[in-house]
Amino acid sequence: MTAISQQDMCQARCRLIDSMKSKCLEARWSLQPRDEVTADSSPVETWAQTNDNVVNQPMSKPSMSKTTSALLVLLLLIAKSSIVTAGPWEDGYAAYQRKDYTLAVEKWRVVAQTGKAEAQSLLGLMYFFGQGVKQDYPQAITWLRLAAAQGEAKAMYKLGAMHENGQGFTQDNVRAAIWYTMAAKQGHPQANDALKLVSAGLSPKDSALASRLAQTCIKRAYKDCESVFSP
Repeated sequence: MTAISQQDMCQARCRLIDSMKSKCLEARWSLQPRDEVTADSSPVETWAQTNDNVVNQPMSKPSMSKTTSALLVLLLLIAKSSIVTAGPWEDGYAAYQRKDYTLAVEKWRVVAQTGKAEAQSLLGLMYFFGQGVKQDYPQAITWLRLAAAQGEAKAMYKLGAMHENGQGFTQDNVRAAIWYTMAAKQGHPQANDALKLVSAGLSPKDSALASRLAQTCIKRAYKDCESVFSP
């Protein structure tokens, strides 16, 4: 079992890149006619086209206006500024990539305390695996529950696994099935398979109970789910 998955890290990195591209695209739209960015162009394509212009178009080319030249310089400055002034979420990702887990926890905690579900989920996983902090299942559960209450699928899946494996909880396949059901509802790619496996060991009565309790929690928008878990 790995700690924070490479997929999670790649997603965090992509969000940083997307944020930078979005800032650059907004600047471009505000400084040039809208018809220069076609309806079919994605922000990624627009950014790539802009970079191609910087590299490939000679400054002396007649079609390169002073306004366009200035705009391209501005976009590059914005991109550089976005990297330099990255916030704690991106700083945490960078620290994790450097294997500076203590700093990653410090940065992600700042974001988690603002209520960001993804950061709460990551912080919970750091406590679960003992990366950057002493392994602490109760702390992991606290942060994972906060994230799950906002519909974070990864947190729901991890809570299900912890119930199934008796990590921080008394081993309980009914509660595991409840969390797996909700994680599957939220689109977690492994939740359905995990649910099938754990449900295979449940009686029809317990399986029906898990389904009913999961649906009750879903109707409550995942808020205070533990209060309805009374198998």
